Amino acid sequence: MYIRKLGKRIIGADLTAAEKRAMDIEIGKAFAEYDRKNTTEIDAIVLLLVAKHFNADAEKLKEVYDDFISQMDALVDRYELEAGDNPWLCTEILKGMGVDIDAWRRERNLE
Repeated sequence: MYIRKLGKRIIGADLTAAEKRAMDIEIGKAFAEYDRKNTTEIDAIVLLLVAKHFNADAEKLKEVYDDFISQMDALVDRYELEAGDNPWLCTEILKGMGVDIDAWRRERNLE
């Protein structure tokens, strides 16, 4: 690492390629940990909403959950495809049904 100074004050640092890679790995680990901590709560919110709006019982919620997990796995697989592949996206299917989640997010000032 090269430390940049202005007089006696440190004003920045330049990382080596190896240090940048190590930092990227640590950031990835932090995101993965954050995701693990929040996944169960997000799943619970989705299932509670399905139960509330559609009077789903535990058996139906299990079906929804299993389907949801397989869709999430497909989303993860999407990032492993080669550049020429045309991945299937839930958002595009919903847009075809008249559901534009991006527009809904903009309406709520979430973007």
